[in-house]
Amino acid sequence: REQRAKAQLRSVIERQFKMRKGPGGGENDADKEHKKKKEEEEKDSARYAKVKAAEFTSKKIAGLDVKTREDYLSLCESSLADNYNASKPFSDKTFQVYEILEASIGAEYSVFTSNKVITMYRKKMATLISSIKSETKKMNLCETLASFEPGKSVNGGGLTDLANQVKKELNGKQSSSQLPNSSGSSGEIKSATSPT
Repeated sequence: REQRAKAQLRSVIERQFKMRKGPGGGENDADKEHKKKKEEEEKDSARYAKVKAAEFTSKKIAGLDVKTREDYLSLCESSLADNYNASKPFSDKTFQVYEILEASIGAEYSVFTSNKVITMYRKKMATLISSIKSETKKMNLCETLASFEPGKSVNGGGLTDLANQVKKELNGKQSSSQLPNSSGSSGEIKSATSPT
């Protein structure tokens, strides 16, 4: 009797392991189809999203989706617009509507990149929006808008901006000093693919 109970328990445990570890992880076709459909919706929403790096949302922070980021972005944008309108008479800075959007995109992106857990992302976004609203009540320009420079790329810009900046620096160094360095080269940078 005990041996039969042990054998039965062992078979139940083995079946559970197979369901969890086996091919497909124990998912049935409906679950797989639902996951695939959800991934497609996520890709579609990432294509038309206002947030920066929308395609990396679920990879960077597990459980976070583009729609949630877009919702927080719109809350941040409306809070910044209210703050600007309330503090406009007392501030010397002026912003266009698209510049307020750029500032909110930058603020949301900095919160997104500084967090790895969805609860911390939500907490930081709620804190950001709350601080903007408290500055609005005081009729002060919030820090997000005060530190925002219109025309500058958000968060240092993208890879293209960085490449152009490095290129300018290298050209500036080459033109200002054409002195040979210790190895005897004239300071030129050769590409890795060109024969030397």
